Amino acid sequence: MNDKLTTLQAYEAMQRFLEIYFHQTDSDSLAVLLGGMQLLVDGTSADQAMLEDWVEITKNNNELSTIDGFNAMKTFFHDFYQDSSSTNVHKLLKDLDSVTKPDTNNETWNNWVQSAEKAIKEPLPRGIQWAEPPTNAS
Repeated sequence: MNDKLTTLQAYEAMQRFLEIYFHQTDSDSLAVLLGGMQLLVDGTSADQAMLEDWVEITKNNNELSTIDGFNAMKTFFHDFYQDSSSTNVHKLLKDLDSVTKPDTNNETWNNWVQSAEKAIKEPLPRGIQWAEPPTNAS
């Protein structure tokens, strides 16, 4: 895949990737993260700190390569789950760490590429644009 991902597309790809993992494990820990990642109609996420962390990790780069998006996802999950005791979370982190370069023989990499392609071709339905945080009017 040679297409570049925007910050929002990479966030959606990460969400889709996590959904694949969730369906394989039915992990409560992953369900909590997925719930917080959901983008709302107004462009914010259910847990705004997650979206802010993502923007910081990606440096709001709107031309992320597939591997850059994957590495940002690894950083995000490692930061989020650094103190988790969930075995499913540890498996996720181990699987992410197993990808050191693009490898079509690696299921984790293939799931990421599939998620990234879908994020580009089929944006998640919600009818919003990438929104700036609201400003307080004085």
